[in-house]
Amino acid sequence: MRRFVERFENFTYIMLIIFLVVLLFFALLELGWLVVAGLFEDTAYRLDSDEFFSLPGYFLLVLIGLELLERIKAYLRESSMSRSSPSRERLSSSTRQLQASSSASR
Repeated sequence: MRRFVERFENFTYIMLIIFLVVLLFFALLELGWLVVAGLFEDTAYRLDSDEFFSLPGYFLLVLIGLELLERIKAYLRESSMSRSSPSRERLSSSTRQLQASSSASR
């Protein structure tokens, strides 16, 4: 039963990664379209106020999405390493303790 739950978890994370990649792709296309279309329009102002205020939202969407993608990938790597060998988990915890003590001494 535990193995089934772990496989279901991994499947869910992989599906989240796929959906997030698709979302980031379309967000980048939309952001690029807004910037290019706004720069080459023949109007008094290159970007309207609503376009101008929506651009930081798209930038933040892409940045937060990339960070979330990295976190999910790191979780999958960590969970696969901890399942493969318990000694690696002990090694990584001792490495974290060593890093914490060295940063505290600075």
